[in-house]
Amino acid sequence: MKLLVALFFGLSTPALAETFIFNQANQVISLDQKEFETIYRTDQVPDTCYRDEIQGTKTECHTEYDRQCDTRFEQQCYFRNYPVCQNIPRNVCHTDNQCTTQMDQVCNSSGCRTIPRRVCNPVQRCNTQMDQVCHNQQRYECQTVPRQYCQDIPRQACMQVPNIVKVSYACTRPVQVPIGQQIKLHTVAQVSIQLENFSETGQTTDQLSASLNGGIVTLGALNQASNAYLYQVVKQDRTEQVISSTEKQVNYQFRVKAISIQKLNAFLETQINQSKLYFDRLEFNTFSSLDAPFKGSLMILQRRHVISDKMIINQDFGPSAIVGRNGVQSIAFNAFGVNSLKSAKYSVELTLKLDQEKLKQGLINTEALSRIANKVVVTSFEATPAN
Repeated sequence: MKLLVALFFGLSTPALAETFIFNQANQVISLDQKEFETIYRTDQVPDTCYRDEIQGTKTECHTEYDRQCDTRFEQQCYFRNYPVCQNIPRNVCHTDNQCTTQMDQVCNSSGCRTIPRRVCNPVQRCNTQMDQVCHNQQRYECQTVPRQYCQDIPRQACMQVPNIVKVSYACTRPVQVPIGQQIKLHTVAQVSIQLENFSETGQTTDQLSASLNGGIVTLGALNQASNAYLYQVVKQDRTEQVISSTEKQVNYQFRVKAISIQKLNAFLETQINQSKLYFDRLEFNTFSSLDAPFKGSLMILQRRHVISDKMIINQDFGPSAIVGRNGVQSIAFNAFGVNSLKSAKYSVELTLKLDQEKLKQGLINTEALSRIANKVVVTSFEATPAN
């Protein structure tokens, strides 16, 4: 018997990629990819099967154990303590007062008279008391006690059981035979890519790519280590429309920004000069623009002669903390929770460096980061706040 069935054993064409360059602000690319499934036929092929059959009986034996016990009398001897007591005489004495009445003759000008007087003297009295004193005396004693001794006696027990054997017989088994392929899903992608700062960059020479795989479009770069630009995806929108059970369309809109590697390296070569410390802010000049994704750190120490220096500010900050006006950059201290400095001497250190995390966000050509110098911009000085 033969049966045709379709199993979802998915196959797909390799990820389709289309290359392009930004010779204009907007690029539109069409991509499509087909995923296939294999169709199988179920065939029955001859095979040998086995079943269990009872053919007579057989004797199976095993060892069982009978427990036998007997009682034996044994003599047990031990030392036992018995108390032995005796009475010991002890003389106990105590003192009592023995009193008598005496008559005294008292005379004066009126005559004489007799007056009684009580007279007491201590008298010791003793008597004999018997105290019982005991101690243990050991005796060696023996007695006959019963004790039970047991052992297991092995014996062989046998019984008749059915004799089960494997008997072969002819049968068939199903096998899956691939007979062809059919389309499981056909995906068509319409991709719109906009270079948002094309007016600044103009036509670029870096070859970029858009690839479709599993209904997902990704952007890449053929020349990863570009000398000119970092390409970042700053926004991405996707919509999907199912046309039929085997066909769907996806629409992508990418907004890309090109960041000049030359400008990034120029930022790292900038010099901070004409730094001035005020009570509420720090001002400085730079030779190049601060138009780059950067982050900075500011540390201000108050110098003190008698005791150790006092840390006033030691924090990181982003580009929003710097305000530029008429070519002068300014950092207000209230952004760090400090309203005003005192009239004292301070040590100032300002550091600027590229924000690598922001540069990596949505980056298409990550290897181009190796073209950026590993530098920081630092200036440090000591000053007293000016009015």
